[in-house]
Amino acid sequence: MRIYTERELRILTIVVKVLLCILGVILLLAAIINPLWLIAAIGAFVFAYKYKAKNKEPKTPEYKCSNGEVREYVESLTGKKPADNKDGIGLNVKITARIEGAPEQTFTTRVAGVSYNNPDGTSRQAIIAKCSPGQPVKLIRERDNPYDKTNTAIAVYDKNENQLGYIPSGDVRLASHMDRGGEVAATIRSKGKKGKYYGLVLEITKKDFDWKAVTPYKYTHPQTDKLHQAIAKL
Repeated sequence: MRIYTERELRILTIVVKVLLCILGVILLLAAIINPLWLIAAIGAFVFAYKYKAKNKEPKTPEYKCSNGEVREYVESLTGKKPADNKDGIGLNVKITARIEGAPEQTFTTRVAGVSYNNPDGTSRQAIIAKCSPGQPVKLIRERDNPYDKTNTAIAVYDKNENQLGYIPSGDVRLASHMDRGGEVAATIRSKGKKGKYYGLVLEITKKDFDWKAVTPYKYTHPQTDKLHQAIAKL
């Protein structure tokens, strides 16, 4: 489901308000012939006054998994069958999401850090100046970035492997999606200039998870609860 930007929502709000006002005027004219239309006209004006376009909250679908699929996934994370750990304790795991076939989610975000130079000395501003809307970009997770205290660093690169900046720090959902093997596609939605600096807005689509890309979970018995939590989030 597409998520509209604030600017698009404002434009949509204005358009709908204008159309409702036009409808209200037509109903007022109709009320000259039949006074009952006056009630409808008032309703149109009231609705126009209160209307404000909003993005719909996406519903989180549930996908059923068989016990065999759950056991197979646990084994892929731990390297052991659920009932074969050293303590002989089986894992009673329930999950409510099936990764394969999950719907896509698209959203927009700006690129941070565009005014800095890259470690090799190249200017991000000079690189961004050559970019254009619709151009695909790469998102690379930097889990060991020493400057990111939130551990959510995601770098943005163009097709020539030139860094453009970063996804704004703190995007836990996108970072965890990528950490769990989720596919991500990104393109430049728009490019603008404020003062002397260029800026970019990206359109990002989160796709299905690749189970094989999930980082193996090193299992020891005290981590059972953490394992359950990791699976429950999928």
